[in-house]
Amino acid sequence: MTEQELIAKQENGNNETLYLMKVGMFFHAYGAGAFALARLMHYRVKRKLRKGGREVLVAGFPADNLPVVAARIERAGGKVPVATDTWVEFTGVDATEDRALVDDPENHHPHPDKANTEEWKKRILSFDLSRSTPLQALNFLADVQSELKDRNETV
Repeated sequence: MTEQELIAKQENGNNETLYLMKVGMFFHAYGAGAFALARLMHYRVKRKLRKGGREVLVAGFPADNLPVVAARIERAGGKVPVATDTWVEFTGVDATEDRALVDDPENHHPHPDKANTEEWKKRILSFDLSRSTPLQALNFLADVQSELKDRNETV
């Protein structure tokens, strides 16, 4: 299944069934699946440019983290009815679009204020360090550090 076929399949099913596709050593979620994954795992959704100027929203993780991700989906009330070596089907999680989860320049707020402080506090405290791998924790810290640096450079 190609990236576009996977996105179309999700959309044709009203994004009730979402998919992860193995790409190299990673699993990627696209479109609504990327938002669901980002929300569950505290990841960021990336905007990727494809041939022909088409943009795709994607979130992903190393393939060996699949058991952690599947467990998190199930703890959130979702289900993982199908998991193969190359793709995973999951349902029952919030896949609504949230542009605040997308790594876009307009989502970086340059002027820190009380609301942003509370936003950062909530984001950091909601990261489940006890259930993350060392790589996930380092990636989370790197993302936070990068965003804070970006914000400070624009102030």
